[in-house]
Amino acid sequence: MRSWVRAQWGEAMVYLNRADFSAWLATTTPANIFSAAAFFLAFNAPEDEQADRLGELQGVALTDHRLSPDEFRRALDMAQAWARDWSAQVDTVAEQLGFAPLEPFDEDKPDALPAFPAEALPPAMRDYALAISESIQVPVDMAAVGLLAVCALAVQSVWKVEIKPDWAEPLNLYALIIARPSERKSPVLREIASPVYNFETAEQARREQPIREGQAKRQILEKRLAAAIDAAAKPAKGKSTAAQAGGLCAEQDVYDLQREIAELQEVKPFRLLADDVTPEALTSLLAAYGGRIGVFSAEGGLFKILSGLYSGQSANIDGFLKAYSGDPVRVDRKGRPSETIQDPALTLLLMAQPQVLTEIAGNADFSGKGLLARFLYSLPASKVGGRTYRTKPIPADVRDAFCQTLAAMLEVQASHTGPAQIIRLSDEADALSEAFANVLELRLCGDLADVEGWAGKYHGQVARIAGILHCFENGPDAGAELLTGGTFQAAATIGAYFLAHAQAALTHAGLTKTPLRRDAEYLWRRLQTGGKAYFTRKEVLRLCQRFDAESLRPPLEELARRGYIKLERRRPEGKGRPSETVFISPAALLGAQGD
Repeated sequence: MRSWVRAQWGEAMVYLNRADFSAWLATTTPANIFSAAAFFLAFNAPEDEQADRLGELQGVALTDHRLSPDEFRRALDMAQAWARDWSAQVDTVAEQLGFAPLEPFDEDKPDALPAFPAEALPPAMRDYALAISESIQVPVDMAAVGLLAVCALAVQSVWKVEIKPDWAEPLNLYALIIARPSERKSPVLREIASPVYNFETAEQARREQPIREGQAKRQILEKRLAAAIDAAAKPAKGKSTAAQAGGLCAEQDVYDLQREIAELQEVKPFRLLADDVTPEALTSLLAAYGGRIGVFSAEGGLFKILSGLYSGQSANIDGFLKAYSGDPVRVDRKGRPSETIQDPALTLLLMAQPQVLTEIAGNADFSGKGLLARFLYSLPASKVGGRTYRTKPIPADVRDAFCQTLAAMLEVQASHTGPAQIIRLSDEADALSEAFANVLELRLCGDLADVEGWAGKYHGQVARIAGILHCFENGPDAGAELLTGGTFQAAATIGAYFLAHAQAALTHAGLTKTPLRRDAEYLWRRLQTGGKAYFTRKEVLRLCQRFDAESLRPPLEELARRGYIKLERRRPEGKGRPSETVFISPAALLGAQGD
């Protein structure tokens, strides 16, 4: 019976589609019943339709061909066994039918992505990440990457790490965690951000009275200045020496008050975190809070804002680009005071759903201007379906150990003014950094060529992570201690994790693919939705309206080269003029069902 299907496959692709399945049944002989069942079990029917189609087959077998239920059951058992056999041989059959060997699009998908190397973290951070993972039942990646971002927020603009003379990296990070809606992103974000919000609230309360006093003192001085200016501006009565001296004293009072106002050290409001913000709001936040801020969100709304959610056109993302690297930001707008931030620092921690990758990949500004190359990507393996209800709560001592270290860094952050302190590498760390750079340089033209934009920042990202780990280990004394080789090696281990995940994320988003490959994959996805084993050219154009007759040809030929389809000229339904027909490979159909 296998030989019958092999011989009839060409005709089956024409006649055995969802629309005329019932009509085909009328021509089916008892000898072919189980072959038909196997045909649909193997690759032609979606799983939710197989029961209905088998029911139709049973009706034909029992009514039209007078098979007994037991005979039909034996035939069906044979069909299921045959279907398994067919699945094993389908590639060979497809080649015998004239299809090229199947070259799947997913051949370059990475193997299972590595889990976050928690052992590379300092003990207090590692233990807290593992405890969060256990308590909330999430991958350790989600907690560990989030904690790195929290620590980056605490140390940004306070310290920089000097890789070599004339190359220093700030310690802020842009992190993007991709996880499905049910992965408990919000509980994780609440847990890891809570010590930051608690510190922020306490610091704001501490500054409240000094801020009011400073504002009152400024108002008093400004009123005195206005009075002094009025007094100095009045013409002296007469020309006596005393009158002239009084005028000079009033003028000197103006200068003294101006200097006193300029030297007034007012306590400024304190803030560390924001949620999704527009580029304009980001600049204002940076200007208002000492040039540093963090944006933490359990959604991907920021990308929608930057894509033009409110304006209808892509926003100006220059502020986000400059705040990553610390380049000066200067904004002049009509009707508003100018805003200048000399050394901005922004830390982003975004948790988004998988479709966000595809959405952001479609924005030319994000990829073209290098925004996507600035992110550390994490695609944790899902724990959904394997989570337990009874879990160990986060031990108080584990949480306290992390929070106390974080609070010490935040205290430095709150009081820091002026330029960032420089963290320098030890001789061992410097040697490791040089070796890392030499290996990376060769890889940029090799296995990392597809992600060259991201890989070009890879060394700097590792150095930032090393600096953050160093600050966590040394606290307020971080600037006085050399960054060790062990810390740099730990950062390189974490960096390797981010490299693998960045390659996967950028590949998933289509940013490592040629336009032809993207078009061919899109065409294949559309053909799968058509519900048929063959299509006329006109039907393909209706399915894929982004193509016209000319632009359709290259992706069709690419699919044929890869063995997904074959192109033949034949008369539709055996009538009329021959036209190009697209036949779907049984191997490709079976592979699509496996996906």
